This record gives sequence, C-alpha cells and structure tokens, in this order.
Amino acid sequence: MGLTVQKKFFERREQVFEDLAQTGHWPTTFVSGASPELPLHWHDLDVSGYVIEGTTYLVDEAGQHHALEPGDKLNIPRGTLHAEGAVVGEVAQSAIDGLLFMCGPLYWLIVLVSIGFMTMYQLSESRHAEILKALRVRRGS
Repeated sequence: MGLTVQKKFFERREQVFEDLAQTGHWPTTFVSGASPELPLHWHDLDVSGYVIEGTTYLVDEAGQHHALEPGDKLNIPRGTLHAEGAVVGEVAQSAIDGLLFMCGPLYWLIVLVSIGFMTMYQLSESRHAEILKALRVRRGS
C-alpha cells in the first residue's frame, strides 16, 4: 500500500492530538524553511504527518505529486518510496510556538501525570495472576 493523503482531516490542533493518542504514534515536530524537493527515500517505520501551516507536496514512487495544505494528514507506510516536495515559504512564529508548547511543557505534564497514576496502581505478580484467572472464567475458557 502506498502513501495516502487525507484531505481536510482536521480543523483544530486538538484533533491532531486526539489522533496521535489513538494511533499511538510518537509526536515529533518538523518545521521547514524554504527547501528543495528531496530525493526518493523510505523509512523503516510508519509515518503520519499533519500539515499545520503552509503548503507543499509529496511525490510517490510513480512520480505523482500529492498536494498538501493545512488540515491534511499524510500516511506513509514503512518501506514506501516517497519524497517530500519543495517548500517555498517560511513558517510563521505562531505555528512554531504552538508546536513547541505541544512537544515541551504539555508533553511533560502528560508524562508526569501518567507516572503519578502508574505509581498509584500497584500490580504484583500474584494480583496479575488473579486478574487473568478471573478473565478466563468470565470468557468461559
């Protein structure tokens, strides 16, 4: 399966965060200034991208251009040949600030709250075995 672009996938950044939570993908930030089209390449993992601001395109292995604009989500399965298209404009500082907040303080707040909840839930091996036994009984196995 090749790369796909989901047009108008989101309207607000919160929808991007929700999608990241559902996919389990690790959020990273890519901010590009003006740059030329990259050569064809592939990644060893699945890639999802969300266009927050600006326009560009992806090139698939057949040479077809897929336009990308704000609100679009791109999906590139591992091993899929593709190239990121040329970027002609600069990214606004407000977009960079929003992404830095998502990958900075907000991310660490979520991590710390998660660690707090994990420390409150003590699961021993014996309790784990009890839970598994109860589940098997409930399923009738």
